[in-house]
Parts: sequence; C-alpha cells; structure tokens
Amino acid sequence: MKTILRYLFLLPILGIVSTTIKAQDIIENSPLLVYYMPKTCIQFVIEYDECIEEVGPYYQYSKRYLNISDVIKEDKTSYKLAQISAQTYNTIDSSRVYYVNEVKGFNNHLLRIDNGKLVGYNIPFEFKPSTHTSQVTNDTYTFVAQIPQLTEEQIMATNTAKLAEGIAKQIYRLRETRINILAGDVEHAPADGKAMLLVLDELSRQEKELVAMFIGKTTIKKHKYICYYTPNEDEKTILIRFSKHYGPVQVDDLSGEPITIQCSNHKREYLNTTDTKQNQKTLNSPIYYNLPGSSTIQLQYKNQVYVHQTFDIAQFGIALPLSQKLFRENTDIHIIFDQATGNIKSIWQ
Repeated sequence: MKTILRYLFLLPILGIVSTTIKAQDIIENSPLLVYYMPKTCIQFVIEYDECIEEVGPYYQYSKRYLNISDVIKEDKTSYKLAQISAQTYNTIDSSRVYYVNEVKGFNNHLLRIDNGKLVGYNIPFEFKPSTHTSQVTNDTYTFVAQIPQLTEEQIMATNTAKLAEGIAKQIYRLRETRINILAGDVEHAPADGKAMLLVLDELSRQEKELVAMFIGKTTIKKHKYICYYTPNEDEKTILIRFSKHYGPVQVDDLSGEPITIQCSNHKREYLNTTDTKQNQKTLNSPIYYNLPGSSTIQLQYKNQVYVHQTFDIAQFGIALPLSQKLFRENTDIHIIFDQATGNIKSIWQ
C-alpha cells in the first residue's frame, strides 16, 4: 500500500514535542508521525452601509418651486451598521501536538495526516477531506441619481433663480405627462401595457434626476469588514468599534461605539477512573482523537444583539486515545476524523 506520510520527524525533535501527553513514549531511533489537534477560530463579517449625501445645486429654491423643505443642505458621509454574521474556521493548535511510533500491531503507514491534522486511518488515497474556504468580497451597491439632460432654455438662463424655475417647470410637465398617460388622455398612447410601463419608468427616472437638483442625491455603498476572534476563556471584551463617521475602527479609537463580544465557554473534563491498569493500556494507544467543547458567543452593539450562537470549539475539548485492541483485532478498520473538531466522524470495518 502506498505510504501516505506528510509529517515525518526523527528523534531530534524531542524538545519540540515536550507538550505532548506523557503517556506517549518515544522510542529511540524510531521515526515519528507528528500531528496536532485543531484549534477553532471565529470569523465575523460586519456588513455596513456608507451613506454619501450630496447637496443639490438649487436646494435653496426647493421650497419656493417644489414646496419641499426636507432637503440635503450640506455634503456629508455617514456609516450605519447593517448586520453581522459569524462562522468558524480551524487551524492547528501548536500547544497540543501528538506523535506516533511504530507500534506492534499498528501500521502507521495507513495513518493519513494533512496540514498537520489527522484525516483518517486506512482510508482511500483519493479521499479528500472537506475544507472550509471563506470567500468574502467587498461588494458595493450604489443608489444614485444621474446628471439630467437640460433643455436649451434652461442652459441659457441668465441667473440661478431663473434656471431653477425652468427645471421646476420641466418637473411639473413630466408629472402632467405621466398623469395623462395613465388617464388615457394622450394623442399617441403606448401600444400595449409593456410599452406603457417603459414610458412611465422613463418619465419617473427623468423626474427623479431633476428633483435631485433641488433635494440633493444620496449614494448608498454596501461594504463588508472581516475580523477574527479565537475563543480562549470566559470573557466579555470589545471586539472592535464602529463609528458613524468612519465605519469600523480599532478598539482604541474612541470615535466609535464598542461592538462587545461575550464568550461563555463550556470545556470538556476528564472522567475519573479507578481502573488504572486498563487506563494505562488505553493511554498507550497510537491514535488520539478530540472530543470538542463548546462556546456560546454573543455580539452586541448599542444594546442590540447581532450574533447569539453556540459553536463546537476544538481547543475546549479533551484528547481521548483509541484502544490498541481496536487495531490489533480489526486490521481492516477504517476511520475518518472531523477536520474542524478532531472528533471521529465515521468508523467502519
């Protein structure tokens, strides 16, 4: 059978693996397979809107000609938090390293290790472990009024007030035309319902462009910001800050309000056993798997909860050995490990 080895270390690495469980005895001059338990991290995707307000060139005439007083009076940009989503990803936990010697009755050539983590034992070479890849794009969606096409009369106006008046008259003409079409009071009506909708949409578009010259225009850009968190202990702390003037900012930037994270951890604990002899036999196992713990994560901003989820957390788990008896009596055993938690995903013969 083809040897599947990714991490092959010799005796000189003894100092590196000093954090390994003591029950694993290193055999001198024997090759070692080294693997790590996974570590769970959390990726937060913060979605927010950038609101760009631009004043219209004739905003001071909006009340006089359009009877509108609620208009943009100065250029400004503001930011608003939309939503936050969370998902886990995993890496190796360098503090939890394990190694495998040549053990009687156990063929470590069948042990598959990928990126430092256990993939499986005695599984087909073509088997590919499922991996999580995060693809987050900073997409932007914009709502903005286009520059309207002005008539010759409007362009030739001698002063600002006269030009504003001409544009206002054009707005009223567009509105009147739309009303006439809907009432059927036009000489050349659209041929059918679809054509009528196209005409009405175009009239609305032109009107919005002209009205924007009085009330201003607003551009909304949607952004995504990514930050990371590694659960370690029960804590409540500031993950990041969010400012209405700048968007996401660092924790020490007091221009933003805090986005707090509360982490409630649930760690696994070993069960006490009085059968020392049997326990020692188990501890001599060549393979350890991880029984993960969990953590409840809550993310809050301005008294509003955006995330409240419970995740399996690999580093809050405990490493448990598989009995050597399993391999000695079942030479055709197959095991697949969960790459995210280190737990046994499936086992069959």
